[in-house]
Amino acid sequence: MNLAERAPAGSLPLRQMLARGHFRLVILAVLLAAVTLTVSGVVLIRSHAAANAALTARTVSYAVEPAVLFGDTEAIDEAIETVGKTGGADRIAVIDAQGNPLAVWETDHDGLTGSIEALASGALRGPAEVVPVTSGGRRIGSVIVRSSLADMLRYATTGFVIALCCLGLTIIATRVLARRLEEAVVVPLEHVGEIAHAVRADRTFGRRVTVSGIAEIDRLARDFNALLAELQSWHEALLSENVELARRAEHDALTGLAGRRRFERDSEKIIERARCDGTSFAVLYLDCNDFKEVNDDFGHDVGDMVLCAIADRLQNSVGDCGHVYRFGGDEFAVVLPQTGEDTFVDGICESIRKAMAEPFTLALRKERQLSVSLGRAVYPRDGESWRELLRVADRRMYQEKRNVPSDPASAR
Repeated sequence: MNLAERAPAGSLPLRQMLARGHFRLVILAVLLAAVTLTVSGVVLIRSHAAANAALTARTVSYAVEPAVLFGDTEAIDEAIETVGKTGGADRIAVIDAQGNPLAVWETDHDGLTGSIEALASGALRGPAEVVPVTSGGRRIGSVIVRSSLADMLRYATTGFVIALCCLGLTIIATRVLARRLEEAVVVPLEHVGEIAHAVRADRTFGRRVTVSGIAEIDRLARDFNALLAELQSWHEALLSENVELARRAEHDALTGLAGRRRFERDSEKIIERARCDGTSFAVLYLDCNDFKEVNDDFGHDVGDMVLCAIADRLQNSVGDCGHVYRFGGDEFAVVLPQTGEDTFVDGICESIRKAMAEPFTLALRKERQLSVSLGRAVYPRDGESWRELLRVADRRMYQEKRNVPSDPASAR
């Protein structure tokens, strides 16, 4: 997903904005160049046409001087036709001293091309050139020449086509350079946006923005990478704290054993696996007898030490065959996920009883022997949920506790 796809509604992508700006700049540059060339071309064509018309008029004046002096109109016609066909004039007229026309020659504008040339000539040329015809210092007539722009227009058309091709190449080259500039600016920004989106959506704090070669964007990239590094550090610290909080929520702070919440979660997984495999497992529920007297006689600090010792003995007795949990106070649970066979469970229970039969060293080197009441439940014989299994094991544990003879603790 790029920046354009993630842009809010109504906003334009940077690439499109740059493309529009470059296109407008190119069009403005082309229009300014076209207007400049057109105006300068028109001025240049008119000045050349005026100079050409004046030269043509002087040439005709010299050529027709004898014919005007003697009134030979045929010679005048022949002379102005010869000069007119050489180009440079659209109309040549010769008049006498009184303004009466002696001869007139005009270019034939036949067809569409001729009509267009006549129109363009009429729009661009200036006033007609008038040159007197003199003889012996006396004016005997005048030559009126109206310039023709046909040849110059053809040259101008050729120049216009060449200029148009040059402008087209300029537009293409400008667009290519503009596109490269857009890529140089937009691609790094899209890269920053992509990484920002990945960090926000996927929490991939390890990604970094690469160097683009543009000073401003590289400065932004360095600051952005530094911010990402700080966010990554905070995120890792937060994850570590969450893991520790989750561990504390599922484990007993005193003994380090897993607590009741962890027992429930583990039991659900073990039940699901046993249901799929068609196997059985056992749950043991334990309570320490006469533990209250230890707290009353020696204090809670000693009682806490006894609880830690009980937890160690339970773990050593169960080993890798099961998991030990503390539910609170002097109540513990053991899950034996490998098998629920009575012989195996009896062996574990016997191991626990032997471990608990060893005296506990209390304060002032006094020892006290404690016992445990133990109840068991086997899946699926005694229940198909951890609540049913725990209820059965708890009931059997209390049945055993009621059968324990009241034997006061002995101090040595």
